[in-house]
Amino acid sequence: MTCQAILYDLDGTLSDSLPRIFEANRKTCHALGRPDLAEQACGLVGLPLVTAGEILLGKGCGDTFLRAYRQVSACLPQPETEPFIGVPEMLWELHEKGKKQAVVTAKKWLGLHKSLACLHIEHAIDFFLCADDCPKYKPDPAPALLALQKLGGIDPQKAVFVGDTPFDIQCGQNAGCQTIAVSWGMPLNAILKNSKPDYIAYSVAELRTLLLTI
Repeated sequence: MTCQAILYDLDGTLSDSLPRIFEANRKTCHALGRPDLAEQACGLVGLPLVTAGEILLGKGCGDTFLRAYRQVSACLPQPETEPFIGVPEMLWELHEKGKKQAVVTAKKWLGLHKSLACLHIEHAIDFFLCADDCPKYKPDPAPALLALQKLGGIDPQKAVFVGDTPFDIQCGQNAGCQTIAVSWGMPLNAILKNSKPDYIAYSVAELRTLLLTI
């Protein structure tokens, strides 16, 4: 396969933002009187907040979780979200070599715009797809397929999905893409390995090499 397009998850893959997200999840569960759910909540990173809330609290409770999360998050210190070391340079090199690149995230546009203001990666990314753009979400293939359509109708078999959670890997697989799991976001545990990604990258340098060769 000659890879023509690369789809990336954002948080934990390109952006070093998971510690803050984990803290917000823990504080949200405490605010809702369910500290026992904090560990499970952190394991649901990658899903839209409403969906995670319904899994945690029950059907119809997703908006309650979303509102509490936003209130908690607004009170946390506001450090700048930074890309992982080497990511901006990798993205630009791939862009220069003609690879189409898109970000596929469960964030809503508001959260995405806040992240992008700090990450400074827009110059290399052709399209950003967030939760507001697609009614379905990872691991459903719809977000990946829509992103490939927006990139010019690229064949999924000539694309790769890069992410740090099983939701990312399953989304790519369900869309017919090759997949790369990265080890520096969510813990590289048995659940992620059991998703059977085509490749695992243990560093940004290794990811760069893979994306330039597959």
